[in-house]
Amino acid sequence: MLYLGIVVDKTLLYKEHIKKAAEKADRIGGQLVRIMPNVGGPKELRCRLLSSVVHSGLLYGAPSWADTLDYVPKNAKILNQAQRKVLLCHIRAYRTVSEVATNILSSTPLADIIARDREMAFVRRRIQPDVEVKTSARANAPSRNEIMLRSWKNRIETAETGAWTRTLVRDIGSWCNREHGQMMFHMTQMMSGHRCFSHYLHRIGKENSDACHHCIDGLDDARHTLLECDAWESERSTLSRSLGGPIRTNSCRQHDCG
Repeated sequence: MLYLGIVVDKTLLYKEHIKKAAEKADRIGGQLVRIMPNVGGPKELRCRLLSSVVHSGLLYGAPSWADTLDYVPKNAKILNQAQRKVLLCHIRAYRTVSEVATNILSSTPLADIIARDREMAFVRRRIQPDVEVKTSARANAPSRNEIMLRSWKNRIETAETGAWTRTLVRDIGSWCNREHGQMMFHMTQMMSGHRCFSHYLHRIGKENSDACHHCIDGLDDARHTLLECDAWESERSTLSRSLGGPIRTNSCRQHDCG
């Protein structure tokens, strides 16, 4: 049964609704891909606006069905897969970039976490606060954003993929709330470790060796290029002066995309 745009089934698990919402998001995302190419496309803020179009359809009516995600994990998986496709365009990444890295680099929580947040917001608006609860106690309660970031951080900490991205971005709150920089094609490659590095190309069968083309001795991955390779010493020195000290992964996360 279709009611106010939501497909309601007999089990009230909303499997069909989420499936159709994901299919619709895929269609919209496929159209947006044409205007969000990896090179020469709109800036990140415009990409974020365009990707929000997909989120609005994907998460429509979330307060009605978000509680079923705990009972039907497959629904959460379908949502996150549909979200990932458009976020890859958002950050100008290739489809081999993991879900964990994609969400981090786009500063966007997983779709199922956003759905639960919207359910919480709806419940809070409907339930009147207890008159006996002191205002100070309510003020000390964690905000919706804090709860959402905490849930997302727990997912990141237990993830098995996106190791290099997680090394660079250890404070997800600071990363999402930064007021400088934006993701671009080459920045995404550096922060995901995909595409232009021999280690990655060798892994997918595009290179005969994973050795660095410049210094031969090193394993050519993002860490080697950023921290070790002699061929980039001049650029590394310039970056070190900007950072006010030697480049380390913890210093990178303080100045990412700056």
